[in-house]
Amino acid sequence: MKLLTVLKTLQNVAIPVMSTRDVARILEVSIENASQILRRLAQEKHIIHLARGLWIIDLKVNPLVLPDYLVAPFPCYVSLQSALYHHGMIDQIPRVITVVSPGRSRKIETPVATIHVHHIESEFFLGYDFDPKTRVNMATPEKALLDIYYLRKRLPELEIPANFNFKKAKEMIRKIPSQALRTIVETSLKKEIPGS
Repeated sequence: MKLLTVLKTLQNVAIPVMSTRDVARILEVSIENASQILRRLAQEKHIIHLARGLWIIDLKVNPLVLPDYLVAPFPCYVSLQSALYHHGMIDQIPRVITVVSPGRSRKIETPVATIHVHHIESEFFLGYDFDPKTRVNMATPEKALLDIYYLRKRLPELEIPANFNFKKAKEMIRKIPSQALRTIVETSLKKEIPGS
């Protein structure tokens, strides 16, 4: 099978990132054969080797979708500075993609982007929506700010949007299992409430 024919077949599936196993199934070849084909496609710069057993098939992929593939089997959503920037709450463009997950904290370097995964308790893993524009799970403005406080990250200069829902944010704070951490987050949020 010619490389460009294989590439077209994979691109027609319209999944931006695939595993070697997925490619083997699609092409109906062994995993070893699929691995060889993928390495050759990467050498020719038609695709990108993302991580062990993962390949970027669509070179125009939005880097924000990559954490879903790299953090699996744990779920994650884009939050912290990345989500604050997405919602127009900060002006500074983040240099890394920040996500939260019930999985372990870690830094993932890829040829396309650096991803910082921050661990969060599963009880507080909430407050995100599927964003059709970016095609990723994105923290709401309220949850992105709460995650900053929860993880005790430095907060850049912030602009709270007029539609920011403080009541919704307070309801989310109640889900934090640790009383001490709940108090810290609540106190930090109060400083942002107009007239407080």
